[in-house]
Amino acid sequence: MSQQKENKKQGQKKHRSNLDNIFVNKKQKKLEEELEKENLEEILGENSDSEELKLQQYQNKVNKILQNQEENSESEEENYENENSENSQNQENQQNKENKENQEKQAEIAKNEAWVDEHDKEIDIDISQVARLRKLRKTMDEKIISGEEYQKRLKQFYNEKLVSSSFYSWAFKDQQYNGDSDLEDEDMGDEQKQALLENILKQDNSILQDRSEVEYLPQEILDIQKFSGVKIQEQHDAVIQEIDFHQNSQIFLTGALDKMVKIYNIRDSAQSQYKDKIKLIKSIYLEGLPVETAKFINNKGEILVSGLKKHLLCIDLQKDKIEKVSSHLFTQRFTQKLGKFVLSKSQKYIALFNKSGYFVMILDGQTKQFLFEIKTTEGIRHLDFAYDDKFIFVLGVTGSVFQYDLNKRSIFDVFQDESVNSGFIKCGKSQVAIGSQSGIVNVYQQNSFNDKISGNPLKEIQNLTTEVSEINFNYSNEIMAIGSKWKKNSVRFVHMPSYNVFQNWPNFKTNIGFPSAISFSYDNRFVAFGNEKGHVNLYNLAHYNNKSNQSLI
Repeated sequence: MSQQKENKKQGQKKHRSNLDNIFVNKKQKKLEEELEKENLEEILGENSDSEELKLQQYQNKVNKILQNQEENSESEEENYENENSENSQNQENQQNKENKENQEKQAEIAKNEAWVDEHDKEIDIDISQVARLRKLRKTMDEKIISGEEYQKRLKQFYNEKLVSSSFYSWAFKDQQYNGDSDLEDEDMGDEQKQALLENILKQDNSILQDRSEVEYLPQEILDIQKFSGVKIQEQHDAVIQEIDFHQNSQIFLTGALDKMVKIYNIRDSAQSQYKDKIKLIKSIYLEGLPVETAKFINNKGEILVSGLKKHLLCIDLQKDKIEKVSSHLFTQRFTQKLGKFVLSKSQKYIALFNKSGYFVMILDGQTKQFLFEIKTTEGIRHLDFAYDDKFIFVLGVTGSVFQYDLNKRSIFDVFQDESVNSGFIKCGKSQVAIGSQSGIVNVYQQNSFNDKISGNPLKEIQNLTTEVSEINFNYSNEIMAIGSKWKKNSVRFVHMPSYNVFQNWPNFKTNIGFPSAISFSYDNRFVAFGNEKGHVNLYNLAHYNNKSNQSLI
């Protein structure tokens, strides 16, 4: 570096000297011409004796001028050199200062590190061979990097991933970002979506509180507004069979006969800068398994799936693994397919059955191990667990309802539904609703003293005209949704416990298609509808936007 500076200085000095010589020669020539013209007459007019003196004076005058010019040139060159020297010194001081700051910064980092391996500088690592290391490359053809560089890139990668996780927290908090939000959405990769999903699953949004503080749902008008629909390119290619919300109410899953399970994130009004209020964050293809039932279980980021097979699949979202859940009893009891399963409210039990079969298998909700089985005297249409998980109600093909005690593992009571061809049963907090093929929904009351069901229906709802395929209660037990997948927009909301059917929705603007699945979020703010085209529409129930109205007890 010093040799280059010296060569540069000598070149500048030589160039300056050449310019000075040219300048002096021109000045000397011009001066000689002026003096010659000025003194020509005087010199010619004098005698020969004074001519020699005049010439001598002339020569002295010229020499004096040349000497002054040379002194000025040397002075300018010295100033130029001093100026360059001063600039070089300033640059050198600045560089030394920066180097010192970098050294201090590195020393501080090293001081904070728990351990530093000096041998990292001596090893080389090939980052082109292993798939998980290729993400550290800066160019596609990069192969070998040093151990020290490898360590730096790892830190940078995981720091960026941490930033990504902060970015994903818009699922719960209102973050401020610069740039186009839609562009950020499109740039989200699989790893970022996975980090988002893991972040959401770790949230614990408890909404339990004293019902004495709650403003109850009005029974005349339901304040419901469409929140958003799933983008066409992110929907299913077949009929949606299942919609289920996670307990934090920020994500929900859908399952369909296209062998896909999709997970979506809800962006509420706090994140209104996003164009898409529902974002697909994970798609899971289950080869050979058209999905009939899919549920979040254990609050551990697991999904249990059943379909047209004699086994279950358990999807671990955090480990990104799929495990098969099977037993020889599945093969013995379910001759054709496993079909659907029902999860108890507390997720303590899992009930497996297939329609027209005679067996119900009860599994442990935590371990998914077989506990016991229930044998019925007639084919099974549908079943559901009681709100407190003490009983399971099994609906038979003749309309008989068998009430089994899960603690004693024996039959507790039997009653007959008044409708003909009953096909769907759902339990509320103290009600049992049974839907029929004619569209009638009978609601029975469970006696609080002896836990038995009253003989006659408490309410008969006749607002549907085709077979009832969906009945669902929201988690505050204030709304019962009933629907039929055989007629477009065939959905009604029933106020509980007045049993008043809300008349303001659906209206002429409603377009949810043929509702094949209905589900409420745990905080009651959202209700989702799946249809025959694989599309999901999400609606907001404004009454529950007030957090004090979201309680479950």
